[in-house]
Amino acid sequence: MNQHDSSWFQQHLLRGLFVVALCWLTVVAPLLLFGDALFEIVTEGSFFHDILENWFMPIALLVGLVVSFLLFWVWSQLLKVPPETSLRFQLTRLLLYGVIVYVVLTVVVAVGSMIIDPPWRESDNLQHIPLVFYATLFYPPVLAPIVTVLVFWRMALRKTRVAS
Repeated sequence: MNQHDSSWFQQHLLRGLFVVALCWLTVVAPLLLFGDALFEIVTEGSFFHDILENWFMPIALLVGLVVSFLLFWVWSQLLKVPPETSLRFQLTRLLLYGVIVYVVLTVVVAVGSMIIDPPWRESDNLQHIPLVFYATLFYPPVLAPIVTVLVFWRMALRKTRVAS
């Protein structure tokens, strides 16, 4: 691998991670938000249930791919990292920012869900499970990859602006 290939990989690493993160978001987020409602509306064994079960994931992946490539086409500098940022810097910062973003998202989602959802003592349903348990377990892993990529890109651009 020559220097030109290495710099191309360094400049486009975030784009590849963004495509994967966006596809992850388009597949998992609708299932978390609307999965139960969709499968309650469409009865099992029906034609629409089979279509939903068999074609949801491929369609969601296709939507993620199309949206990401349209974003890259419209905004050519989106997620391009300046060539002076090393691959080692990118990987260590992505790991560091990933942990920080996950912790921050977990705290924000926990606090937000405790504000939105009434305490279990005030619920008429004896089997009520507070939203905080569900939300803090499932939402941060869905949002963290794409937020991490965007935070890293912003910080890398800021670093190169300060350096120049």
